Amino acid sequence: MTNEPVANILIVDDDAKSLVAMEALLSGPGRRLVRAESGSEALRCLLREDFVLVLLDVRLPDMDGFETAALIRQRESLRYVPIIFLSAIDTLEDDAYRGVASGAVDYLFKPVVPQVLQAKVSVFIDLFRMNERLKRQAVRQTEERFRLVIESLQDYAVCMLDTQGRSSFGPTSSLPRSATRKMISSGSPRSLATSPSASRRKRLLRKASKSCSARRKSWSNSS
Repeated sequence: MTNEPVANILIVDDDAKSLVAMEALLSGPGRRLVRAESGSEALRCLLREDFVLVLLDVRLPDMDGFETAALIRQRESLRYVPIIFLSAIDTLEDDAYRGVASGAVDYLFKPVVPQVLQAKVSVFIDLFRMNERLKRQAVRQTEERFRLVIESLQDYAVCMLDTQGRSSFGPTSSLPRSATRKMISSGSPRSLATSPSASRRKRLLRKASKSCSARRKSWSNSS
């Protein structure tokens, strides 16, 4: 569990007692609870960092929860942040419908049933962690592909041109690992196969040098 990413949860409520109660209920390993006492403060928090879930009270002092949710959904980067509305038991049925229609994933009435809220929050945390694991797995697979490609290029000479047209060439074994990763991912350099034969290697390197010089001259003229 120590390698698991931290799940940020934003709790928006203007009642200090409710905030304390929610923190006590939802705190746990791998979780970070952030308070906000108004819609404006919640928006500032969302712009500063990413959150797994937003628990949003409907009745807020500056703007209500519906207005806050609408502003959240207006930003492309926040459009899919899960929102659960929390409201008093005397809330009208139309308000509950309005909350779901505004993009919330759920609408709960206060006082919430602790087990129900914990279960719902846990679902979103599990989804977040599963997505993070998939991202890490994709990165590892990409790095492994890079490694295999670099290993297969040990008998190659590489001619590289930077954005200013400057050239450099030599065996791939002499290139730093970071440079070879960038080389393969960008697809910008040109590589020429060489033979273990020293004479052929020299001929190909001379050809690579001429090709790089011609490309550099072409880039200089076009700029």
